[in-house]
Amino acid sequence: MERRIGGESRTLVTARALLDQHPGAHLTVVIGADLVEERQRWYGYPELAQLVEFLVVGRAGYPAEADGRLLVPIPDVSSREVRTRVATGRSIDGLVPARVLDYIVAEGLYGGAPA
Repeated sequence: MERRIGGESRTLVTARALLDQHPGAHLTVVIGADLVEERQRWYGYPELAQLVEFLVVGRAGYPAEADGRLLVPIPDVSSREVRTRVATGRSIDGLVPARVLDYIVAEGLYGGAPA
């Protein structure tokens, strides 16, 4: 979707485009607990918060709850690490599910192919 939109990637712009394409859809943005406080500074956050629900998942070194809810724990791996590994041709086996790896390869994401 962001490739089709073009320009700088903004969650609000992507959410608007998805809702235009799928009127009445319910959007959930999944973020790590490390981003809970940062999202207040995101581009157009007040509008974004009206358009989507946030699902916060646990991250190592961050509280086990956010927005008054217990978090779902996730493995200690960052999306930045995955993108960097792909871009430099290193393996991401075990860091993402096989279907995600297949999608990354099929779409040529992150500037390279995993080893």
